Amino acid sequence: MEVGVCSSPLSVLSEGGFEEFRVESSNLRVFFDNSWWPNPPLGGQFHLSESFAVLRIMILVLVTIICGIGEAAQVEYFNVMDYGAKGDAITDDSMAFLKAWNDTCNSEIDVPTMVVPRRQFFLRPTTFRGPCKSKVHFALLGVLFAPSGPKEWKELNDTVKFIEFEYVNGLYIHGIGLINGRGKGWWDISCRYHPHLKECGKGAPTALRFHKSNDIHMSQIRIIDSPQTHILLLGCNDVEFESLFIKSPDGSPNTDGIHIQATNNVFINSSFIGSDFRNNESFAVLRIMILVLVTIICGIGEAAQVEYFNVMDYGAKGDAITDDSMAFLKAWNDTCNSEIDVPTMVVPRRQFFLRPTTFRGPCKSKVHFALLGVLFAPSGPKEWKELNDTVKFIEFEYVNGLYIHGIGLINGRGKGWWDISCRYHPHLKALRFHKSNDIHMSQIRIIDSPQTHILLLGCNDVEFESLFIKSPDGSPNTDGIHIQATNNVFINSSFIGSGDDCVSIGDGISNVNITYVTCGPGHGISIGSLGGSGNVVNVSNIHVRHAIFNGTQNGARIKTYQTGRGEVRDVEFSDIKFIDAGNPIIIDQYYCGNPNGCPPTNVGVQISNVSYTDMYGTSKADVAVNFNCSGNVACTDIKLENINLTSSTIGKQVTSSCNNAYGEAKGTIEPKSCLNSKT
Repeated sequence: MEVGVCSSPLSVLSEGGFEEFRVESSNLRVFFDNSWWPNPPLGGQFHLSESFAVLRIMILVLVTIICGIGEAAQVEYFNVMDYGAKGDAITDDSMAFLKAWNDTCNSEIDVPTMVVPRRQFFLRPTTFRGPCKSKVHFALLGVLFAPSGPKEWKELNDTVKFIEFEYVNGLYIHGIGLINGRGKGWWDISCRYHPHLKECGKGAPTALRFHKSNDIHMSQIRIIDSPQTHILLLGCNDVEFESLFIKSPDGSPNTDGIHIQATNNVFINSSFIGSDFRNNESFAVLRIMILVLVTIICGIGEAAQVEYFNVMDYGAKGDAITDDSMAFLKAWNDTCNSEIDVPTMVVPRRQFFLRPTTFRGPCKSKVHFALLGVLFAPSGPKEWKELNDTVKFIEFEYVNGLYIHGIGLINGRGKGWWDISCRYHPHLKALRFHKSNDIHMSQIRIIDSPQTHILLLGCNDVEFESLFIKSPDGSPNTDGIHIQATNNVFINSSFIGSGDDCVSIGDGISNVNITYVTCGPGHGISIGSLGGSGNVVNVSNIHVRHAIFNGTQNGARIKTYQTGRGEVRDVEFSDIKFIDAGNPIIIDQYYCGNPNGCPPTNVGVQISNVSYTDMYGTSKADVAVNFNCSGNVACTDIKLENINLTSSTIGKQVTSSCNNAYGEAKGTIEPKSCLNSKT
């Protein structure tokens, strides 16, 4: 790693991983090599001409599905822009923030979420005070600027803190936002370095302070250039910080990254902290990206037991040529059989060639898999067939309690498969989870799978966050994530671009939440195809919210074969943006994978209670809303609300088409609804 000044990380994807280069930037002061986190890549495998904001995470909102009830948690958003914030980095937006906080804090909804969008906000010192009526989410996506120097601070009569949370019990701060303490003016007058200066500063504000608050969770936030301590925990309990980026220049006085005082039960995981620690205090660079639970237990003071199993200690070479599979399996065996609190298998920042490998449980503890390096699959069909496994590259099977974290890359090297006939093309996945439960994966990159990038088969309780999945447009059957016979799935804040569905939802599925996903290229987010073998379909409680479809062949799609039976019910698509998307809203109950066509039947899948709310953007298809429902079993209880779709071609009109589709429309509907109101 290099730490520099005024440069931000941009990366180019290559066969070996990520190569790096620099660009000048006015609001970041670091350079991460060989990594896109926390900033997105440009170009590379993405044809060097594309520039897209990958994983600008938008919001990590914990959308909770209640086991046994199957109802989605209620979520309410309080956007500071709706309270008068300007977001121009000049106007004082403090009052708008406090008004938004007041409504968030007093909301009795399940998941009240205060949203700070991707703009630049100037604030005076501000305290967000509780207690609140529910656990509160604070989605920080933009930049918060402190007053610019000591003079401005002193005029505001508060030189203790910039942002403070006080008496708040249950707080989740997530996003990719930045808190800029603008501390240089304070450093220049510090009594530490200028004791004879007439008005030297003996004390300076803290950028972010938590005071007498409990159950605090913060991840993926960046805090730079605090006048003094960046984060202060004072009189708090039960705190978890993960994937933070904290930075001030070497030499900036008293700018501790995190200071903990009169506080118990603190977890600090997977973070980069660079600031000035003099007098032989350690310069903390936590660039490890491992979820290690360092626990301070109140009254006992014992740390959780952590044990590391590094594949290099088991004989792995990490040269991208030697087969390191056996070393990985040996490391896994010891990790899986460890009875320590936090057994962690470590794949360091090297390049590893593996043959198809299954990490099998059950294990004696919940297992952590810290993937920091690059995993290469066999290079083509010939090599795969010699290994006698054309099902998956990496598999986790029968594992209950699995945490995969890091900035690692899985490279499926699928091009050789894409170039050959479908007749010889197997159902080969880059990463497969089979009959495993309680799975958590974040910040992993998966590219160029021969077919589906991630398969969930027979699993329960899965959370994917901040994933980056990419294969070229046109690569056949390279679904980003396929879900089959699996329940309780959360996919949050991820970028998925592929040659097929970004997410495909198969049969035997309930309780899926997909939020803040950017999809494209690809075929959209699809429920189906279902019923191809004449089976009875059972899919329910599917929620897709806050998504972007960019240049996809389809958008929000449900597709079934005529031969299917059973039902798809309780589906929600909301707050979705389409950019030059084909078939933005589509139900197709005449889906047919046979080029010669499919014969008619007298059965069909019942589709009911499907809602489309706040959907807008441009369609490259003439028919922007297409409900082509079964002639045998009608689509019922379809709801349209606030739909605004226009043609990608200036001056052209888009239309709606309905076949045996019944429901209601309200609000602004463009194109005009064609739903029948009575069955």
